[in-house]
Amino acid sequence: MVDIFKELDGVRDPGPGAERKRRPKPLTLIASAAAVVIIAAAVVVVFIRQNQTPIGRELSSVPGVSIVRRGMLHGGRIANNQINDSGDCKIYRDGYELTYALCDVLDQKLPLIVKTPLPKGKYRVSVLTDHGGREMLLRKLMLAYSEAFAVSISTETVETEVYVMNCPDPPALSLDQTGNMSETFDGDFVDKNSSGSKNVLYKCRFIAKPENLADYTGYMIRKTWQGQDPQVRPVVLATAVVDETGLKGYYGGLLTWKFYDPVGLISELTKKGLKFTRDKRTIKAIVIKEAVSENAPDKAVRN
Repeated sequence: MVDIFKELDGVRDPGPGAERKRRPKPLTLIASAAAVVIIAAAVVVVFIRQNQTPIGRELSSVPGVSIVRRGMLHGGRIANNQINDSGDCKIYRDGYELTYALCDVLDQKLPLIVKTPLPKGKYRVSVLTDHGGREMLLRKLMLAYSEAFAVSISTETVETEVYVMNCPDPPALSLDQTGNMSETFDGDFVDKNSSGSKNVLYKCRFIAKPENLADYTGYMIRKTWQGQDPQVRPVVLATAVVDETGLKGYYGGLLTWKFYDPVGLISELTKKGLKFTRDKRTIKAIVIKEAVSENAPDKAVRN
């Protein structure tokens, strides 16, 4: 039997004849402590540089736009949006990251490609306009973000990775070709009371051209971004689907999928006979990137 205490003797008590370890000299202890302090200071500097946005200070000089960073202890979240395509409208978000207000205005109509991330943290963002509707809101917010955070936000044509939609076997496609040329996407949650659940089902009866079905698929995937983990959200917001089926005319059918599953709708369409692969294509998107030069004042936005 192994004597565990004997095995530990050399650690617990070296004994009178054993060479005892020397105690560290005071100068060695001071040097070690100084090294720890220097490392801690470096970490603090990096943290400050990554969070340079001042708390509680107005960051926007654009009329009708207010941006204020909240502190870590700020509690509660408020969202009050009234958005339309023309006339007066507003966005108010308090206690959210900056992406939320931008997505409110975009409504995920276009992919959002983030090359330079916006600062992290909670903010109060308010945007008001008495004319121009959603388009004017977007112009104001893009200008305010660009000036406050030294980024460029614009609509661009870019090459990026997308889902490419094909139809490998048209006769086997289980979507109905129709002579009805009135495009519709009539969708809703199966159980409206559980619309916040991760497993909630969504149904949509549609009639559309294949290219518009592809656009709708990308749009619905982007709409799920708030229900995803933070590290997945940028990928979901950048999602686009490009039609390369070669199919002509209008098709209709009923689609049912788990709404917050990023590939749920793609899986449903795959069952109908379509095929999706990942490849690079040129698309139109909203792009956030580092500002190359100062933005010229937009008189139409500032007036």
